[in-house]
Amino acid sequence: MKTWQHLVVAVADPFKQRHMAVKKAAAIAMRCHARITLFHAFSLPYPLPNPAPKSSDEVLQAAMEYHRKAMEQLARPLRRSGLSVDCVVAWDFPAHEAIVRYVSKHKPDLLLAESQRHGKLARWLLTNTDWELIRACPCPLWFVKIPGLPINLSVLAAVDPLHTHAKPAQLDERIVDTAVSLTTQLAGKLHLVHAYTAPLETTRRMLEPLRTSASARQQRLFQASITEQVEQLASRHNLPVNLCMVKEGDAVTVIESLVRQKLIDVVVMGAVSRSASQRAFVGSTAEKVIDRLRCDLLIVKQNDFKSTVPKQNAAQRLHLRAS
Repeated sequence: MKTWQHLVVAVADPFKQRHMAVKKAAAIAMRCHARITLFHAFSLPYPLPNPAPKSSDEVLQAAMEYHRKAMEQLARPLRRSGLSVDCVVAWDFPAHEAIVRYVSKHKPDLLLAESQRHGKLARWLLTNTDWELIRACPCPLWFVKIPGLPINLSVLAAVDPLHTHAKPAQLDERIVDTAVSLTTQLAGKLHLVHAYTAPLETTRRMLEPLRTSASARQQRLFQASITEQVEQLASRHNLPVNLCMVKEGDAVTVIESLVRQKLIDVVVMGAVSRSASQRAFVGSTAEKVIDRLRCDLLIVKQNDFKSTVPKQNAAQRLHLRAS
């Protein structure tokens, strides 16, 4: 098991009063003796000192310094508590690409970001940082929705042994690896869940096939098969099978219900990056869950995931276009 040694916190607005992700990262770092990098990317040079500078270079430099001072204020109490904290400010956009560029270069063990509630239409109408990080971030991504870190975490790992929508077979292994690492380093109890849809059978007709529910025997056999697969997954990670749950129903509804019943603090699940057209039809359970859960969410990708975010930052891209 790899211990977490470097945590990155994506700070959207260093000037606001409340920073749940910074607080959560500090609590995690204290338990696993990790260092923290506070990362902030901005694209507009505001707020500016008074009097404001005149040239564009001076404007950008002044804005960089102003943002950096705000970040240092966030870091100061963490350093006083004994943590190692760096602050990084970048003029770059869009925000999710700037974050992913930093993560891809420095390869932290975990990225933390505070999640805001955006509503159902946001994932279709807006280029939202939360959704884009789910699709593009190569390292485990912890969305912080509740402050503080309980002494004993209750963790739910959502797995899919049937590999619905062609999810990579090794993704479940990565999900459980990450969940075990979380509960071992931060102290907690881990549950595994798989939500499934009852099988259907096809009856041939003259005009078109008819889809009906499978027989009771077929449904029992199907449930027994996937229960065995989930228990085998647990056994490969030395987890007791009595912590495995196989529930019929929509994954989002099942996970949301278990979070309430088990008082879950963190849900660990996988995400597969797809093209925009595929995403529109297939969807992502992680994207649907993020608005509905009242607990934190930890997203992981398969081991061979490659981000498509360009390596050049905004300044380099603008320079390339101008040359």
